[in-house]
Amino acid sequence: MVMEHAKDCEDVNTSIYSNRERQKQHWPVHKSLCTADPSKQYPIPIIKPDGPENLDRVDIHRVKLISIPPHCSDGSPMDPDGSTECITYAGMRDANFRIIGFPFRVPWPTKPAHTLKKIQGIGWSMFATRDIKAGELIFAERPLLLSEITWDPSQKYDDPQEAAKMACLEAENIFQAALQRMTLDRREAFMKLQNCHSHEVDCPPLFGILRTNGSAAHDTLGGIISSLLDHKMYAVFKAIGVFKAIGKSQFTPRSFSLQLSAARDIRAGEEITIGYVGLLKPQVVRQAGLNSYYFVCLCRACTDSAASDSRRQQIAAMVQMDSIDAIVLWLNKRTHPDDYLEKKGLKLLGLFEEGLECLDNYSACKHMLGAVYAALGNKQKALAYLWT
Repeated sequence: MVMEHAKDCEDVNTSIYSNRERQKQHWPVHKSLCTADPSKQYPIPIIKPDGPENLDRVDIHRVKLISIPPHCSDGSPMDPDGSTECITYAGMRDANFRIIGFPFRVPWPTKPAHTLKKIQGIGWSMFATRDIKAGELIFAERPLLLSEITWDPSQKYDDPQEAAKMACLEAENIFQAALQRMTLDRREAFMKLQNCHSHEVDCPPLFGILRTNGSAAHDTLGGIISSLLDHKMYAVFKAIGVFKAIGKSQFTPRSFSLQLSAARDIRAGEEITIGYVGLLKPQVVRQAGLNSYYFVCLCRACTDSAASDSRRQQIAAMVQMDSIDAIVLWLNKRTHPDDYLEKKGLKLLGLFEEGLECLDNYSACKHMLGAVYAALGNKQKALAYLWT
C-alpha cells in the first residue's frame, strides 16, 4: 500500500528515505498529513488549524502547547523520530504543516560517526569514531522542547526584579506542562541535562535547563514565519545539548530537527565542537560570553590570545570584501595578475584554520576560489573548492 501510494503522491517523492523499511515506519505520519488526495485524508483531532488569518502573525497573548509531529490519540509518538513539545503562540504551527511532505524523516549518517564521552573538569564531549569528510552529516536530532527564552509576566509590576521573577515562575509552570506531554524517556533525558543556573535564586530548574542548553532556532523558523524574527525561540536537544568549532549546526524546519555536519575533514578520535559565541570577537569578549555557562575555554586560540586576536582581526577585515564584486573587478581590471584573487583567497583560508571553519565566511571563501579557478580554466581545482 505504501509503495502504491508513492506512485501518485508528490509529498512522498519529496521525502528521502534510506530504505523501504524506513518509509514504512514513517507511513502512519505521512498518511495522516498527506495532501495528495484530500478525500482520503485521515482526520487527526489533535491538529486544529489556527486559520489562514494567523499563518504569518504571532499572537503573543495566546500561548499554546503543541506536539510537532503530533501524538497519536493514545499519547504515543506518531513519528519514530519522536515529537517536539512546543510552547508557541497562535499562528506559529500552520506554516510548518504547509511544508510539502512535512514532517520529513530526521536524516542519519550512512555510518555512525560519533560517540559521547565524559571528560573530567569539562563534562560531556563528542568525538569522531571514524574519519569524517567536510560537509558530511555527523548527527541529527529532533528537539525535546521548543520555547521562547524571554518571557514577560501576565500582569504588570512596578519593580523590574519582581516582574522578572514572576515571568520565570509563570514560564516554569508552562515548562512543567510541556514535560508532562513528553514520553518518559524524553522527559528523563531533559531532566538529565546540565543546569548552569541552579545557584540563581530566581531561576527555576526547568528554565535554567533551557537557558543552559537551548540552541537558537528563530532565524531558521523566521524564514517561514516572518513574525518569528522578533521572538527568540530556542530548542533543547537530548544529545546535541551535552557537547561544546569544527562542526556546523543548522535547524531544519521540514524535518523539525537540528543537523550537525562537518565544517572540515575530521580525523577519527578528534573532538567535535560547535561555537557558543561570536568566533571573530577578541578572546576577552568571547570569554565574557562564556561566563554565563561558568566555563573557561582553554583551546589554543584562547590560551594564545595575542596571535589569535590578530588573526581574527585580519579575517574580519578581509571578509568585508564581497566575493562576487571582487571576481568581477578582477576579471575586468587588466592590471591585476591572474593569481591576484587566488593569493588573497588562499591567505584567508589559512587564517580560518584555527577552528573557524564553521563560519559562513569560510564556505564563501572556498566558493570564491572555486569561481576563480573556473575562470582560469582549472577545472580540477574549481570542483575541489566548489563541492567541499
